[in-house]
Amino acid sequence: MSHADAVSANKGVDYISGGNEFSRYVFTYLSLSSRPDWDGKLTLQEARAWYRNGGGRPLYVDSSQIDLGGITMEEIRYANDHYFNLFYHPELIGQDTYRVPSSAFVYGRIRIDVDDTDSIILGRISDRLIDTYDFNYDPLPEGFKEKIKVGARNIMTYVGKVVNGKGIDYNIYTYGYGRIK
Repeated sequence: MSHADAVSANKGVDYISGGNEFSRYVFTYLSLSSRPDWDGKLTLQEARAWYRNGGGRPLYVDSSQIDLGGITMEEIRYANDHYFNLFYHPELIGQDTYRVPSSAFVYGRIRIDVDDTDSIILGRISDRLIDTYDFNYDPLPEGFKEKIKVGARNIMTYVGKVVNGKGIDYNIYTYGYGRIK
């Protein structure tokens, strides 16, 4: 939810009925700046810490701050399933300028769509869920090339699981629009 949407939905403290609810409101308000999503972006270190200590509570990130690497508008428009693996961009691998975007280590694979105004929407259109920070493996599909891609993804997932240790899965939602560099 954008800040403007939050402000427009705000009913004010007059709608808080009891002292306990008001105390919870004050505590929540005062703790907002300590959340990893306070600045709208999520680093790998913040994602790991929230996995260990966030209690499964969701995070909210600004789409414009997510590095989409070399993904183009044309690829988004003509994609079959609109899911993009941020680690793997076949058209750019082997080029001198290729780099894995920093966001790949947080999100891995994300859904990207374009709306009627050519704005880039990250996450599911219905609720803007961009990712669940977890370490689940994908089943291997048919076809050698696809098996290699998913197998590599699952190896990275295993490494992430070992590095992160024990924690609680959580959802990451997005607001605003993404940017193509």
